[in-house]
Parts: sequence; structure tokens; C-alpha cells
Amino acid sequence: MKTSPIMDFSRCCYSRSRSTGIASARVQRQLPKDLQALTIYGYKGSRYPSWMLSGQQHPDAPKHLHSLVLKHCSYPLVSFPEYSELFMNLRELQIGWCAWDSLPDNMERLVSLQSLNIHGNGRNKMVFLPTLPRSLHKIRLCKWDLEVENMEHLGSLESLTIYLCHKMEFLPTLPQSLEKIRIAFCDVLSRTCQEEGHENWQKIQHIPCKEFE
Repeated sequence: MKTSPIMDFSRCCYSRSRSTGIASARVQRQLPKDLQALTIYGYKGSRYPSWMLSGQQHPDAPKHLHSLVLKHCSYPLVSFPEYSELFMNLRELQIGWCAWDSLPDNMERLVSLQSLNIHGNGRNKMVFLPTLPRSLHKIRLCKWDLEVENMEHLGSLESLTIYLCHKMEFLPTLPQSLEKIRIAFCDVLSRTCQEEGHENWQKIQHIPCKEFE
């Protein structure tokens, strides 16, 4: 699958599609309907395009988007619109190095999402992780200290990675489905998850594979 630059949001945006040769000047008005993977990089605008935000059927929205990556974006994506065809089949979401102080507040609407990767920029405020969709299989949290109260409802979750989250002190309640947890370079969690009898240690005893660094 060939990668072609097709969009310009103040810096650059790349996407993968079965169709190639899409002119970047046309993208805001006409996106390929078979677009499967989209990366938005360095977006500094104050509002995302209407085809991303519309909750109703939008003529320019892709119908089969499986992967969305947002990197180094200044303006937060506040919420995922209800009944949006764009996000209906989304399987992978990556949010990386964005200057955000919040995460989308209704991520449970991403009913097909299987993989979530959140990578902070080291200066993000500590916020609550919103309710997540039950369809998730894999979560990776890196460099963004998030308050997570409960993941017990994520009955399909198999893998959880927490990396460089120094201010996180307590693990959430974890689902029985979890097969692997990796905690690396976290000031508190890396230590307490290995202390026999500690609350965090107790929460991971049912997990077959545990890795610490």
C-alpha cells in the first residue's frame, strides 16, 4: 500500500489509500471514499474540517477509515460526533505529542476501536481518561499522567503498556481478560507493582505476563 501526501494542514498530512495521486489542493473538499489510514501532523488551526466534525452523513467523509493518527497538533479534538460515518469503522487511534489539556470526552462512541496509543509531550495537564469503548484490545499510555479509575468494563482488553508516567500512583481496576501488562520507567508504578501486598501489586496478580523496567 503506497503512502501519498494528500493534505496540508499548515504543515503536512499523509494518508494511505487504495487510490493514489490525489491532489492536495482538492482534499479539503474531496477525500477518497476508500481512505483507510489518515495522519494529521502539526495542525495549528482552531477547528478541524467539517467532514471530521459532522455528526450527520457528510458527502466528503471517507466511509472506511481504519486508522487515525494525530501528531503535534495544537487544537484538541473535543469530542467524536455521534452517528459519524468517519469514525464508525475506526480500529486504531494514535494521539501523539499534542499540546492538549484534555482528551475527547466520548471515546466510547468508537465502537470498532481495537488499539489506542496516547503519547503526551511531557507538559500535558493531568486529566481523567474518558470512558473507553469495550472493543479495545490494546492500550498504550506514554508520557501523559492520566487519572484512570476503572478499566474493568474493557472485557476484550489483552495488552496494557504504561510508559514514563511518573505522576501516576495507582492502577485502575483491570479486566480479567488482560494477558500482558508492561510498566516502564514510571517513578511510582514501576516500584509499587512489584511490592508484595501493595494495592497495585494486588491488581495485577491475575495477569499471566508482567514486565517491569
